[in-house]
Amino acid sequence: MKAWFQFKSIQSRQTFWLLIVSLIPLIAFGSIIYNQRVESIKEEGFLKLITIRDLKVQQINKWLDERIGDIHTVAEDYEIKLIENILNKSDTEKNSMNTEKSIRKGLAQFLKNYKAYKELFILHPVSGKVIISTNKSHEGRDMSEELFFTEVESIQKPYISDIYYSETIEMPAMALSIPIFATDNPKQFTGVLVQRIDL
Repeated sequence: MKAWFQFKSIQSRQTFWLLIVSLIPLIAFGSIIYNQRVESIKEEGFLKLITIRDLKVQQINKWLDERIGDIHTVAEDYEIKLIENILNKSDTEKNSMNTEKSIRKGLAQFLKNYKAYKELFILHPVSGKVIISTNKSHEGRDMSEELFFTEVESIQKPYISDIYYSETIEMPAMALSIPIFATDNPKQFTGVLVQRIDL
């Protein structure tokens, strides 16, 4: 049986084994360094993704806080709170029409100034029907089964809906809603203000 390598001198045999002995640690060391670099790159990439995620969460939370601030501003507006006069029928018919016109104008002005919204409307506190809307064709629609009505009606606090497909506007939508309270009695629930957000 012949050996794979046959050396003609001891010096060539020593050189061969010296190379083998020196290459094995070099290969092992290179392999360890390579694996460490791969893990380091993966970890760095993962940390970047976590940072991006956290920044996006902060941006979304800031955006939601701004929308909630907007809806609070509208709901606290004196003209919007006059919706109770229409519901209680405490105004004369002429005053009631003027109040309705004033509320509609206020909602339209808000919609014009804030491009983030598709529509603003006020729901009756009991029936859930649209009383006044920036889109007149939606007035009178029954929204009593919608979460943006039922949730606010039950907890009487602001509600943010998930993104959903709105059959009313025939596109994906998101709604923020807040209870409207009477001017004289901050516990008297007089309606639900809804902002449909333009996605």
